[in-house]
Amino acid sequence: MQNLEGQVDINRKVTINGIGAFAKGTDSKAQLLSGTDEINAGVVGGMVATEGGYARLNGGTIRITKR
Repeated sequence: MQNLEGQVDINRKVTINGIGAFAKGTDSKAQLLSGTDEINAGVVGGMVATEGGYARLNGGTIRITKR
């Protein structure tokens, strides 16, 4: 999910392979809110917030693998 100057809220459980959330800029929010989400990420990272963005995982698992 990519979020540029807006807000994304996901309330149901998701399994994501890759970057789970990306929020760039002070008016950007990306939120995984189910409490049971799973993110399977590579070495880059599970969730990314840059330039004042906000990324939230409200519980769950982030697995980082080196591939």
